[in-house]
Amino acid sequence: MARSVLVGDEFDQRFSELVLIFRPPGTGNGPPFLQHGLQADTRLGISLEHPQKRLQFLRLRPKWAVRAYERAGGKNPDLCALLVSELATNAVEHAEGDRFEVTVWASLVIDVKDASPKIPEPQRPHLHEKHGRGLLLISELASEFRVFPVPDGKISTFRIDEE
Repeated sequence: MARSVLVGDEFDQRFSELVLIFRPPGTGNGPPFLQHGLQADTRLGISLEHPQKRLQFLRLRPKWAVRAYERAGGKNPDLCALLVSELATNAVEHAEGDRFEVTVWASLVIDVKDASPKIPEPQRPHLHEKHGRGLLLISELASEFRVFPVPDGKISTFRIDEE
């Protein structure tokens, strides 16, 4: 698959801290089902110390992830945008800490890492509730969805199979 190239300037202007990690093939260190020689095409780490930066992150993250996904060969950008939006929103709204990472892997697997050790469970919200559908959408629409504890929080991962 093609190696993703990130749009750096767009994020440099909006966030105080930006970390991009490009890993060579065969050095993947993601969740257990990813540790088979996959490479992380792009990784975006953002420090969100101010509420305004959280809002900017919530607006920009699907655009970034969709670009990386398409450059890695993804053919379902709308699904990618929806799932990234839901998972990253959960991290920003419910997780501890001010540091979040979104990674797009070469196998069209996307991670969101946050500092909360709490493992979320998809809920079935009441019909008129405004919140609570994100993990349910992800678990229903993604080919695979898992959450792995790590020493400094958790990694929520989903995979989109290309048809």
